[in-house]
Amino acid sequence: GEILGKTGKVYYFQGPVQFNYGCHTFIGENFFANFNLTVMDDGPIYIGDNVCFGPNVSLMATNHPLIAQERMGLDEQGRTTMAEFAEEIRIGNNVWIACNATVIGGVTIGDNVVIGAGSVVTKDIPAGYLAYGNPARPVRPITEADSKKHLILPEDMEHFTYNLK
Repeated sequence: GEILGKTGKVYYFQGPVQFNYGCHTFIGENFFANFNLTVMDDGPIYIGDNVCFGPNVSLMATNHPLIAQERMGLDEQGRTTMAEFAEEIRIGNNVWIACNATVIGGVTIGDNVVIGAGSVVTKDIPAGYLAYGNPARPVRPITEADSKKHLILPEDMEHFTYNLK
């Protein structure tokens, strides 16, 4: 059976890929993930349509208390335990998250966003922006001036795209 909460009809994972649970991850149509995707989905993670992830992207809904006494403790049997909590992650439609980026729980990434390589997304990113850095911040809107349509050969696109079916 399926291990993910939901997927669209068209999706592709380049292995290896790691989900903490899988059942808390909901993926839209036309999804692509390059290798080494790590998803700590202790809480819900929603991924929109037409989303692609570069290599080594991490989605981290899970977190731990900052106070050591809250983080580590003992259960009724005297065994050491570690407290954790999870916050939802929402990724909009038409989003590209480049290689080595990490998205932290509690974050919403709007539609039509590009997250730059190596970024750590700790706060919401509004729709239509290029964002990058550690912590990631919206740098500028994505505009028609960013178009690379002139680089695409009109004939045989099979050379330039993955067949996601």
